[in-house]
Amino acid sequence: MRLRKGVLASRLTTVAVGGELSLLVEAETLFGLQSVLQLASQFGITVSPLGFGSNSIFPDEAYPGCVVMLTGEEFKNFDIGANGNVRVQSGFGLMRLARITAQAGFSGLEFAAGIPASLGGAVRMNAGAHGGDIGGVLQSVRCISPQGEIFDLSHSELKFHYRRCFLPEDAIILEARLHLVSGDALTIQSSLTKNLEYRKATQPLTLPSFGSVFRNPANDNRSAGELLERIGAKGEERGGAMFSDLHANWIVNTARNATAQDVKSLMKWGQERVQDAFGVVLIPEVVEWGSPHCGIESSNGRRR
Repeated sequence: MRLRKGVLASRLTTVAVGGELSLLVEAETLFGLQSVLQLASQFGITVSPLGFGSNSIFPDEAYPGCVVMLTGEEFKNFDIGANGNVRVQSGFGLMRLARITAQAGFSGLEFAAGIPASLGGAVRMNAGAHGGDIGGVLQSVRCISPQGEIFDLSHSELKFHYRRCFLPEDAIILEARLHLVSGDALTIQSSLTKNLEYRKATQPLTLPSFGSVFRNPANDNRSAGELLERIGAKGEERGGAMFSDLHANWIVNTARNATAQDVKSLMKWGQERVQDAFGVVLIPEVVEWGSPHCGIESSNGRRR
């Protein structure tokens, strides 16, 4: 286990913005994680988990909380059963798991092509695309509480919705159990490849970004990207942040010098313009760390 002070959040998130972290805990074992959580609980310190940082924005100023990342190999194991039941630790990469299961002839994760998330982060945000999401294949999760106690939650208890689930905000996911369907490996891999090629053609994957910034609005046939494109968001800039020319619902850090304030200012501009033009309130997919609403999910949204 490593305790580090002053690590830049910009080095831990895919959008590459954010200031220093007061304390970063890199947990290598479950025992170490439990010890940290129990000690933090005694002193009233909140510990928040960070996966691959693909949907997170930290403030430019120092972040005062304690952030934990599950970096040890103990948190990156997986097992695929002959019946399609998969057990995978939360630190394992979603894209990597999609490739491995496709090669093994199991279908269900083709939607994950190009999604740079850990399994833990994917479950918490109910990551998805191409008509599928992690909630569609998940059976249960094993978690750890702020007091270091381990507990399980079933699919029905998680109550999956569009880009969210009802996971306790202070819980840390340790393991996910999935069920995939057996099929032809070549066909499944072909579908995975097509989804990835579509992403490469329509999304700016080579620049620092969150991925999609806003959820698609509920009860509306128009996507967030379509609404943003119609108000002229593509190419709109604030400092080093820009709405992508390739996809209007992506904000990119064009020269890797954007600030969190640049990004948040651009997000606010997009929200205000869309609301003025269409009366639609765009809800961020992005979690703003340090915000009083960090981690609080809204029920507004639809599947894309």
